[in-house]
Amino acid sequence: MISEPELIGADGEIPPRPPAPPLPPVGDDAVIGDRPPRPPRAPLRAWLWALGGAAVASALWAGGLYAYASREPDPDGYRVSADLCEDAEMKAVTALYGARHEPDPSAQEHAAMDWSRCWYSFGEEVTGEGYQDGTGTVVIEYRLSRRTDPGPQFDADVMLENSFGGPVDLDPVPDLGERAFFARTESDEVPRLHVLDGQAVVSLYVDPPFDDEGTLPADVRKDTEKLMIMDMRDLLTALRR
Repeated sequence: MISEPELIGADGEIPPRPPAPPLPPVGDDAVIGDRPPRPPRAPLRAWLWALGGAAVASALWAGGLYAYASREPDPDGYRVSADLCEDAEMKAVTALYGARHEPDPSAQEHAAMDWSRCWYSFGEEVTGEGYQDGTGTVVIEYRLSRRTDPGPQFDADVMLENSFGGPVDLDPVPDLGERAFFARTESDEVPRLHVLDGQAVVSLYVDPPFDDEGTLPADVRKDTEKLMIMDMRDLLTALRR
């Protein structure tokens, strides 16, 4: 049998195998090829502390969110009105159309919202040329929200409340509460006045006495709107006493 000369020596002996090169270190700081050294491993206790801290922070955040969400809105001085007819004196309107009579107040209290209403008639001593006695009415409604903010849906509520009279036009009233509108419809001689001020929403409707022909002159209508704004300012002040 013929052997390969590089594997067998001249005397037929197999030469010893050369020693293998030393292996690279295998510790955490070893570099193998182009791979960067592996960062030191965090101790298990530190990792558990971090996890516990995150859980505590999450619990605190959730508790704070719940406390914020469950906090009742600030009524900003507005109170319940047990007798809205007494709070709403309507001095400006009655000065033009005559003293009010037959007041009919009503009120309900609820954990979510307090509600008050006033109805009365006026005009027993109506002054002014071309007007007849009696037949005027005033309707006032007051809602004080205890749990939710009425602001985002105020415009929609006004539109819905007046929609039975046909198309509704909202005419902004400046410098009255937080936001205010006259809601104008074709069926009403005098528009309804709606005011949002914080948690309070107040609506005022005036049906004045008509002249002998059953109409309301345009100048009288404008005067009535101005008087409604004046009386509404006084009412908002009275509801915060």
